[in-house]
Amino acid sequence: MNWLHDFQFGPMARVVFGAGRAREAGKIACELRGTAALVMTDSVLHRLGLTETIETSLKAAGVRGEVFNGVATEPTLASVEMFRERSCDLIIGLGGGSSMDSAKAVSLLIGNGGKFGDYTEHRVGAEWKRGRPIEKKGPHVITVPTTAGRSAVWTRCCPF
Repeated sequence: MNWLHDFQFGPMARVVFGAGRAREAGKIACELRGTAALVMTDSVLHRLGLTETIETSLKAAGVRGEVFNGVATEPTLASVEMFRERSCDLIIGLGGGSSMDSAKAVSLLIGNGGKFGDYTEHRVGAEWKRGRPIEKKGPHVITVPTTAGRSAVWTRCCPF
């Protein structure tokens, strides 16, 4: 395999690889039947204009884009509130691990309710106990990694 060529891979999740493929965000959003996407990123990437390609693609595809540029190191409830207030039905995480993980966490909470801490494992004595089970799928998540870190490898386009 030559990694210099574009490819698509998708047994469980769809992976679209190649330079400039963020221009396809609108088309992919339409394929997922999205009508309004919450684009989650951090303030630096937004200020640098990295969301523009995605916003333009969404607009061209007839998908409304709402930008949440307040991603920090951990997910915040403000992003969940914005998703609900703006009547979004799809999430796009743009950036490094924090943006992509936050997008997946928002999908989890929209689909299952509760708080982020409800789903983490916690120690009870010598044992680790699983938090609240994930029972429902949340909205679809599209991720656009700007780095090649852990989250880029473990990202899924389909929700939990």
